[in-house]
Amino acid sequence: MSKKTLELVHWFVRHRFCTYRKAIPLWIGDPEEVVKRERKKKSSQEQKLVVFSDSWSLYNYQKKYRFPSHAKVMHSKRTKKQKAELFREVKNGESSYVLCTFSHMFQDWKNLKEIVVVNEHMWYYKSQQDPRYNAAIVAKEMAKIY
Repeated sequence: MSKKTLELVHWFVRHRFCTYRKAIPLWIGDPEEVVKRERKKKSSQEQKLVVFSDSWSLYNYQKKYRFPSHAKVMHSKRTKKQKAELFREVKNGESSYVLCTFSHMFQDWKNLKEIVVVNEHMWYYKSQQDPRYNAAIVAKEMAKIY
């Protein structure tokens, strides 16, 4: 993990009073998969993150607005392998434009420059499972750190 990501993990644990055991998997996923990953070094480009409250909103916005053709979409219907590939691309800075639901915004960003939270006032951004967090508040902290 990068220093900025570790700083965000520490803030998350301190602010939300959850354990590292519950917080770290949000960023790295399955620890066994992390060990298996290959690391490719490529020149990083600026990354932009667009966070949606749910998959339905993400799907409707994709249909209504034109996002770049190179935009990567992260959602729960992806297979474990597809998710691992997308996480690797984000970590290495290969993907510059990522659309995701709030549960997928926890990643080790290489060069994150812009975060957009769509309809941040919606109650959907509050996690009902442990660890409990408000994604809009976490996105603001990510903006400070990155």
